Amino acid sequence: MAEQGQSRSDDTGNESGHRPDNEDQDIEGHHPIELIAHSILGGPLDRLQEDFESLGSSQYILLNRIRLIEERLESLKTVMFEEENTLDEKEVLEGIEKVKQIRKRLYSTLKTLDKVEKRVEFVAQKTGT
Repeated sequence: MAEQGQSRSDDTGNESGHRPDNEDQDIEGHHPIELIAHSILGGPLDRLQEDFESLGSSQYILLNRIRLIEERLESLKTVMFEEENTLDEKEVLEGIEKVKQIRKRLYSTLKTLDKVEKRVEFVAQKTGT
């Protein structure tokens, strides 16, 4: 038992009852500054990790799709040009060019349609309908 004039020391060996600075950590052994940094950055870092995982999954899916497309194109090439030889490569290229021209006309038509829709909306607003 301690005498009246002496102070009692706690289990840390420190008579003041306070923990030394190097032991000023929470139960899990993390320094308070680490906990503050984690609380501030934890959410954005977790979100960033999720985004990277999502990106990795997307890349995997895209690579598989590209591989499938390549395989289909190779099999189409084999069927069309090597086995039956029913189609000439020149005919195919002409067909592709026609498709490109049709696509250009379609885009032009869509732009015109957008302009017409905007004009109709403008007229409808002016007339109050």
